[in-house]
Amino acid sequence: MPECFTWLHLTDLHAGMKNQDWLWPDIKEKFFEDLKKLIEKSGPADLVLFTGDLTQKGSAEEFEQVDSILNELWKVLQESGSEPVFLAVPGNHDLLRPADEEDPLLILLTQWNNQPKVREKFWDDPNSVYRQIVNRSFENYRNWWKRLTIKPDNINDGMLPGDFSATFRKENAKLGIVGLNTAFLQLNSSDYKEKLAIHARQFHKACGGSGPDWIKQHHACLFMTHHPVSWLNREAQQQVNEHIMAYGRFAVHLCGHMHETVYRNTEEAGTEARRLWQGRSLFGLEYFGDKKERREFGYNIGKTELTETQGKLFFFPRQIYLQGGQKEFIRDTSVKLIDELHTVPKNFDLHQSCITPSTPQITTQNGNSENLSGSKKIQIFIICADEDDAVAQRIYNDLEQMGCRPWLESKDVKAGQYSDQMFRSVMEKSDYILALLSKHSLTQRGMAQKQLKKALDIFEEFPSGEIFLIPIRLDDTEAQEETLRNLKPADFRSSYVYGFQQVVRAVSD
Repeated sequence: MPECFTWLHLTDLHAGMKNQDWLWPDIKEKFFEDLKKLIEKSGPADLVLFTGDLTQKGSAEEFEQVDSILNELWKVLQESGSEPVFLAVPGNHDLLRPADEEDPLLILLTQWNNQPKVREKFWDDPNSVYRQIVNRSFENYRNWWKRLTIKPDNINDGMLPGDFSATFRKENAKLGIVGLNTAFLQLNSSDYKEKLAIHARQFHKACGGSGPDWIKQHHACLFMTHHPVSWLNREAQQQVNEHIMAYGRFAVHLCGHMHETVYRNTEEAGTEARRLWQGRSLFGLEYFGDKKERREFGYNIGKTELTETQGKLFFFPRQIYLQGGQKEFIRDTSVKLIDELHTVPKNFDLHQSCITPSTPQITTQNGNSENLSGSKKIQIFIICADEDDAVAQRIYNDLEQMGCRPWLESKDVKAGQYSDQMFRSVMEKSDYILALLSKHSLTQRGMAQKQLKKALDIFEEFPSGEIFLIPIRLDDTEAQEETLRNLKPADFRSSYVYGFQQVVRAVSD
């Protein structure tokens, strides 16, 4: 069975911003309400990834406000069945700008692109005066990060404040996350577009000396910065494209800063794709700058599904929209979505084979506990309309790999056999029945309707609360039968992996 990793991507909170004390409560209420509903479709979050600008000015008091907001968020996530860990990179608003703007050393540092000796000293000497300026500027961020209790234990710190690598394990799959500081030069209010820096040295240091070797120890990896690549100078963009994001090392680059959704999938000369997801601001000013440009608010849930050698990447993006004078979270209208819910899945190669997790114990209807790979196989009957046969066959194959004995008309009825008589006999002997519910199976005449009727007749003989008939929801079509409406379905609408995990849990009880 494929393994999946799900993350909540947030960016640009700007805790401590003017008027946030009375504007944030309304946004927070709607955000939490929408998040609960989205998690029902995406599945529980394994991680919360924050790509910078948690605060407005980088003060210690503002980081305490961040703590308070995260505590409330964690309660919502836990109530929704999530037990995530937290990772973040700093943004330009998460540093304390030096008080003495006339400091000659600071001036040299802010003239980075014209000062090759400053650049050389900065990267070569960890104790240089330029590094000391940066370290002092991020002192409050570093103190906050050290005391944070919701981050994972296995974090490797890097070269600059906020640089890190971390490994998240789930069953036999490993997801690597690398975060690097791109805000260390933004020490005053000047325009830094195409002037910021990043170096492969940060990547290697955060990964224990060799970024490529660390990447290969994982099945898939994510890359986090605050700024998009377009804000880096030419040399730094080259560092990212040739030494960090090269060779398909990262499934996606997550960033923020620009307060609007951008999703890019870049392929050059037949090389592996480089993907970038730039997130909307969670909170900020409605308008900013001399041009009074509007900031766009929202958030995003990302997901990877890992099979043996390939992964699939997709996103569930949300945005705030003004409806009838009130702000509501809706689907992100700037991105093409499937079923108005998530992006088109993008395939990527894994760095190593993803081994199927060990098979759980499940209990048959006669009360015997059996391993799915044991001698006695659990028989599971699958009902579907012809139009849904591709999904049914995928379920069939995954159940068979796990040691079950599935039955599906398109797979098990040979030419010349009488399927009507056969399905009745097999259904009565089955331990479980999976009913794939869709507009096809619920509204069209045919074999699926016959099988559903028979399944409901058998189910009436079972004691209340016993699991036998498991609805699988493929779309939003509602069943007319009260019994089907009252049974909690396995939800396949947004994610096959999440839905299949619900099926496994149902037959494992």
